[in-house]
Amino acid sequence: MCKQLDSIYPLRYHGGWDALQQWNKSPEKESDYRDFRGVAKRYINRIRDSISRKDAYFTTLTNYLLENIKAIDYNTLRDSLLKLPITANIDQKYFSEVVKRVAVENSNYYFRLAEDLPDKKDIFFDIIYGRKIVHRLKHVPGHNAVKKDFSKHKHSDRLFTYYALSSQIIVAGLVVWLIVK
Repeated sequence: MCKQLDSIYPLRYHGGWDALQQWNKSPEKESDYRDFRGVAKRYINRIRDSISRKDAYFTTLTNYLLENIKAIDYNTLRDSLLKLPITANIDQKYFSEVVKRVAVENSNYYFRLAEDLPDKKDIFFDIIYGRKIVHRLKHVPGHNAVKKDFSKHKHSDRLFTYYALSSQIIVAGLVVWLIVK
């Protein structure tokens, strides 16, 4: 079921662990093995239908926003984005795909969204990367306070990368040293 949903809705990863946790909570899992097939089929269909309804709505809204990103007015964009799951979670990319496109094609709206959304880190978190896009965003006029937060966030991302690389190099060096010794 998860693989089927992933192929239909590629902007969301449907992990089997969530389904397994839901199944473990189900009181019907202890049913007679002959009834098991019917119970499992009804359960899977109910979950598939519920997930499909949500993802179909999110996919339709995301596609509409992506297709009309240049023509859409700011208030419509903001209100529509608030209907999507606002998360930087890599399993749900509806919000991040629209924000990436906004940053590329309408940079001024990007900072207005950062000012209007409840949590700036949702819009800053690992969605925007690449020197050209970051450079373009830093040169958008106005929005000084938000741009300062954006620059701090990008700087901390860069520092994290350097810390992670240096720790890996130190560990590799220690392993080599222990082997040679």
